Amino acid sequence: MDRFRLQGDMSASVELEDERQAQKAVQVLNGNDSLGSPVYLRPLNPDFNWDTFHTTARTYSHFVREDEAGIRKAVQPLLEGRRVRISVKSPAWGNKGDSPTERRDADLKALERTFDRFGIESISRLSPQFGQMTYHPKFFCHIDFTTKEGADEAIRAIHETEIEGVLVWAKRTEIDSTKAFQIGRVHQGSLIQLQEKGLAPPASEIHEDWVSKSAKKDPMNFDRHRNWTDKTRPPHKRAYRSKDEAVETTAE
Repeated sequence: MDRFRLQGDMSASVELEDERQAQKAVQVLNGNDSLGSPVYLRPLNPDFNWDTFHTTARTYSHFVREDEAGIRKAVQPLLEGRRVRISVKSPAWGNKGDSPTERRDADLKALERTFDRFGIESISRLSPQFGQMTYHPKFFCHIDFTTKEGADEAIRAIHETEIEGVLVWAKRTEIDSTKAFQIGRVHQGSLIQLQEKGLAPPASEIHEDWVSKSAKKDPMNFDRHRNWTDKTRPPHKRAYRSKDEAVETTAE
C-alpha cells in the first residue's frame, strides 16, 4: 500500500528470473483469486526498462506492506511531526505544452531544489496540476522530512511564499476520516496514537469513502470515472473564487 495515501494500488509490476517463468505466471495466475480477489496479468512491453522508468535521478520509497508493521511505518512520520502537506497555486512549475511526465519531472526537481536543505526523506506522488489556474492553494503532495526540526523549519521558511514563480503553502499533515478508517482497519493501535495526538478524527467521524464501497460491491465492473459522473452521487467540487471576488467579499 502507498505510505502516503494509505491505500493499495490496483496494479503492480513483478520481475521474474526469465521469460519462461513470466509466461508460466501469466498462464497459471491470470484470473486466479489466490490473493483474495481475481488477479489479471499481462507481460510488460519488451522495450520497458526499469533503469529509465524513473525520469529523475532520485527515487523515493512510497510503499509498505498492508499489515501492522507496514501501517506503523507509514504513520511514524505523522506521529513524529515529520510529514508536511504541500499545496501550490496551480499550475505548478512544469512548462505548458510539455508531456505529463516532463511536467512531473520539472515539478519534482523544483521541490527538491526548494526542500533539500531541510532534509527530505521521501516525497509522495505529485497531484496533477494541469488544469485551470486557481487563486486558492491546491493540494500538490506530501513530504516526509528526516527530522521534526527540518519539517518545522520548512513550514516557517516556505509557507505562503513564492518559490520560482509559484505560490507554495506548507502545513503539517493531518489525517481525514477515510484515511483514518484505512489505518484502523489494519492496525487500531496506530489510529489510537494519532487520535491521542490530535492528528486523526474521533471514532464517531470515521467512515469508509464511497469509492472503496463501490469497488468492493462490484470489483469487476467498477469504473471510477463512471461513478464520478453518476448523477445520484455527484462529486464535491470546490468553488474557486478569483482574487478580485475574494477581496470584495472581505471588504463587505
